[in-house]
Amino acid sequence: LGGELLGVAFLDLADLAHSLVNLLDYQTREDLGFRIRLGPNLACRLPQRGLTRSLYHLLRNAAEACAGRDSGEIVLDCRLDGPQLRIQVIDNGPGLPPDLLAGGLRTYAAARPGRALGLCSVERFVNGLGGRLLLTNRRSGGARVTIVLPADCHVPVAPAAGATSG
Repeated sequence: LGGELLGVAFLDLADLAHSLVNLLDYQTREDLGFRIRLGPNLACRLPQRGLTRSLYHLLRNAAEACAGRDSGEIVLDCRLDGPQLRIQVIDNGPGLPPDLLAGGLRTYAAARPGRALGLCSVERFVNGLGGRLLLTNRRSGGARVTIVLPADCHVPVAPAAGATSG
């Protein structure tokens, strides 16, 4: 893994996904639905604090985007995609602004000081690990934010209980 390795630990993305969704389910309105879709064997070696913050930002943004919907839905999807780890946050909100998609995150944030700070933070974290942050709108409505991380963060066999970074 390249980038900032402070706080790197073995973690199970399934546990992290459930913890974050439970927290946000408690913090948001009752009619907002969260779903988790998980692939098998999601043990990883990643900076836990950075990943937790990044996923929290993305889930919180999705919840805010769904605020005006009668029945907002947010999906957190984590799985291996060939040699990469792919994490998606998908919502049925209004979608991402066209100027954000056309000009990119940095251009959008520069034109609107104080906006998209969470996304910029997520992008910085992901890039520091040699990954990519992809922003798209869904044809059926809503946004899809995808974190793609290199395969070397994936641990093929779950670590022994109590294993931490070394």
